[in-house]
Amino acid sequence: MSIVFVSRDEHGKVELILLDHGLYDYLNDRDRVSLCQLYKAIILHDDDLMKQYSLQLGVHGKKINACTDTDIFCS
Repeated sequence: MSIVFVSRDEHGKVELILLDHGLYDYLNDRDRVSLCQLYKAIILHDDDLMKQYSLQLGVHGKKINACTDTDIFCS
């Protein structure tokens, strides 16, 4: 289960805070950065960056597409 909080820092910059209660493991810096960039690409619906960061994390297989508001699952 994931929860996303949206907040603003002291300078008014928007921050996305993701709590993922399904991943309790240590992430090395490279994977942590790739995962953060992947979440950002998902939010921005950037298919090319989603693919890039998914591949960096070792996810291979089906074509990766951004979900629309009506999608239940991405294919």
